Amino acid sequence: MSDKTTTVTSKGQVTIPAEIREYMDIKSGDRLMFVRDAERVYIERLPRKSTSDEVYGILRRPEQPTLDVERARIEARARRSSRQKVGKGNEK
Repeated sequence: MSDKTTTVTSKGQVTIPAEIREYMDIKSGDRLMFVRDAERVYIERLPRKSTSDEVYGILRRPEQPTLDVERARIEARARRSSRQKVGKGNEK
């Protein structure tokens, strides 16, 4: 990869050359971190955040039933409610 140059705009923005974007797998919306080390500055692409659609079902095991989220919420509320009732009766 040969050296690449770019120009800084009046707003402090630069265009990353296409060859560098491809090499670093930089896409629109990615976040970059600038790291200063002695006399040099390095650019690192931060990990992309996954959307729920991208990771849906990734941990599902075929032998286990699908989690019913609404049912789990109702059961959790019931457990919390029963703990609170027990605690209130024991106060002195």
